[in-house]
Amino acid sequence: CTGNGEGKCKSCADGYELTEGNCVEIKCEKNCLKCSGNGKGKCQSCAAGFELDERDCVEIKCEENCEKCKGNGPKKCTECSKGFELFKGDCIAIKCPEECTECTGNGLGKCTTCKNGFELTKGNCAEIKCEHGCSKCTGNGPNKCEECSAGYELNNKNCEKIVCESSCLKCTGNGAGKCTECKTRFELKEGNCAKIECEENCLKCTGNGKGKCTYCKADFELVEGNCKAIVCEANCERCKGNGAGKCTKCSVGFRLKDGNCEKIPCDRSCKTCDGEGKENCKSCADGLKLVLQEKGATCVCEPGTFATQSGASPCEKCNPNCKECLGAKEDQCIACGENQIVEEGRCKCQRNYYSKTKSPLNCEKYEKCHGVCATCSGPGETDCLSCPNDSVKVKKGEGVTCECKKGFFEESRVPLSCKRIPCHYSCRLCTGPEENKCLECYTNALLIETDEGKKCDCQPPNILWETSPNYVCGVQYVKYQDVN
Repeated sequence: CTGNGEGKCKSCADGYELTEGNCVEIKCEKNCLKCSGNGKGKCQSCAAGFELDERDCVEIKCEENCEKCKGNGPKKCTECSKGFELFKGDCIAIKCPEECTECTGNGLGKCTTCKNGFELTKGNCAEIKCEHGCSKCTGNGPNKCEECSAGYELNNKNCEKIVCESSCLKCTGNGAGKCTECKTRFELKEGNCAKIECEENCLKCTGNGKGKCTYCKADFELVEGNCKAIVCEANCERCKGNGAGKCTKCSVGFRLKDGNCEKIPCDRSCKTCDGEGKENCKSCADGLKLVLQEKGATCVCEPGTFATQSGASPCEKCNPNCKECLGAKEDQCIACGENQIVEEGRCKCQRNYYSKTKSPLNCEKYEKCHGVCATCSGPGETDCLSCPNDSVKVKKGEGVTCECKKGFFEESRVPLSCKRIPCHYSCRLCTGPEENKCLECYTNALLIETDEGKKCDCQPPNILWETSPNYVCGVQYVKYQDVN
């Protein structure tokens, strides 16, 4: 100082400030820890939670999502709120990868918890892909399986393919004692398959031992799982089992009825038979011979005779036209005489032969047909089988002859020659050239009966339009002009 008294100080001790020659104690502003003097704008360091701004202390207010910061404004954060990450002094939202449920920050390697089906590996979530044969696992790689797929077995948290024993079809695991279904010809016993050895005379069985057969050899019958020899009943040649009602084929002279054999009442012409009636003979009585028919076989008597159902003699004479027969009628022949054939049970002369007598037949050869026939069964006029051109067959007596068809007339009878009749223009068919010789008319015309004969006339309201080349009847139309 320059002297005693106030106002003479030139410099002050620490903690004091020179003001108008006096030393005044320095008291820092609120929240200021150290200052160079009293009043605003003199602070040198601030209290916690405040920052120096133009030598004054202002309260530090952290940016949104920032828990702790070293000053106001951006880029000053030192600790972020939950769910945010510090990046160059700022807080940015943490977005976990899709497969990650919880993470410590953005980017790879920061995941802490993964979604189901993913495994945490070095901060990343990797999709869990179970080993082959594993249906449920806790992670990737071996020794992490909990459940196996069908056909696999769990062993020390690994899935091993199940390979059944050689005789086993289905099993629950590897090794003995785990079979559930055996292959054909094997039987399941305490989880293992034992080879099935069917009993004697058994072809198929469900297991070893008695009472397990399902199909027997021929000539054996299945009875309560066992095979019993089949012994057919009397008069039975083949049967499907023991006892009555099981026969399938009977001995000769017996027939099958409801699985049993009953004696067949044979015709008296048969010695043995396979059915009633004379058509079912298997062998014949003395003096008769077996003849095969379309349906079965018949015992017939000597040529010229036939077997009877009554009377003292089993054979009677055939019809005179039959060489061999089944009865006395003319249509029961089974064999004919020389130059003859059987047609529908009757004896007839063969082609190019004829008989002058009806009974007995005596067939002689002929050289040519009668002049009225095209083809014939004999030389007579009534032996025609077909006719010449423009003629038709006509019954005459007991035979058939030929006559000119309608609209034609005989130019000559032998040989038969038919010529078309020239009709009147109004006739479609006629018996002569005159107008009254009509047999049929053209369309819209009527056949009219007159005293002179039959003629054709147009049917009203039709009128005659023209006569050549044909007789034409038609409706008359009037042509007019509509004046309006």
